Parts: sequence; structure tokens; C-alpha cells
Amino acid sequence: MKKLMFSVCLVLSVIFTANAQEAKGPRGGAMIGEEAVKFEFVTVGNKYSFYPVDQNGGMLKTVPTSADISFTLQLTTEHEDYNNVPFENGCFTVTRSSEVPVYIVLVKTQQKDKDIVVKYRVPGVIGRQ
Repeated sequence: MKKLMFSVCLVLSVIFTANAQEAKGPRGGAMIGEEAVKFEFVTVGNKYSFYPVDQNGGMLKTVPTSADISFTLQLTTEHEDYNNVPFENGCFTVTRSSEVPVYIVLVKTQQKDKDIVVKYRVPGVIGRQ
């Protein structure tokens, strides 16, 4: 019975995750964050780009100059940390060497002396909290 309930819960969580509608930015990436500054999260292979944008997905007048980016890997509590990632070509970009899927992404930066912290759980990836 426990196995059946677990299986039902797992299937339902996958269905709801797959059907959840995320806001998309102009580059087709997920819009993450709830502050006045959001990030458009775009991935191509192991290249992860974070475009700081305003509430409507437009360019910021003043952009952060660097960010700390941390990835929590699938089914582990291990992290990949990248510090002082520079703002270049309109975004912060990190190329990961690991093939292990990312479960949670954490972006920390500052704009106008205000700390900005954005945490994003990648849809469809199972991991540990």
C-alpha cells in the first residue's frame, strides 16, 4: 500500500510539474525571481546564462556587475559554486563541466546596494531539498 501511494504521489507531482506554466522571457528562458530585478534563465547544453531584467522582461537601466551562482545537483546535496561571475554580453554566463543535472539554482548579486537573491528549482528534476 505504501508503495502504491508513493507511486501515485510521484506520478501526480511529475504531471503537475510538466503542466505548470512558467513565464518566458524574450530569449525563451524561464523568468525567475520575485523582486524588482528578475533573471531570464537560459540553458544551452552545459552553458547557463542569467539575464537580469525588470518585471516586464526588459533591460535594466543599471545592471549588477557580478554575481555568485550556485548549482545544487540532482539527488545529492553537492554544490557547484561560481563566485564573481562577470556581467558580459548582457548576462552572467557559467559553463558547467559536470553532466549531473541541476536541481536548484541560486543567484546572488547586488544592485544599487541592495542584495538580490533568487532561488530556482528546475522543473522536472528530482532532488534533495
